[in-house]
Amino acid sequence: MTKQKKTTNNKDDSTNLAIGISMGLAFGVAFGLIFDNIGLGAGLGLCFGVVFGVAFDKMPKGKK
Repeated sequence: MTKQKKTTNNKDDSTNLAIGISMGLAFGVAFGLIFDNIGLGAGLGLCFGVVFGVAFDKMPKGKK
């Protein structure tokens, strides 16, 4: 048998990414509706949401 590495579930990291993606999609679709191109808005919103989610993960814990 091999030794298995014990993993811990850090819900803070995945929560920040999920919040960033959902906010990015929401704003992206809203801007897509305004500019009459929902597909482009959703795509850009998803990209920016991932970027913001990762940026929130990299922030020091006291700054959030």
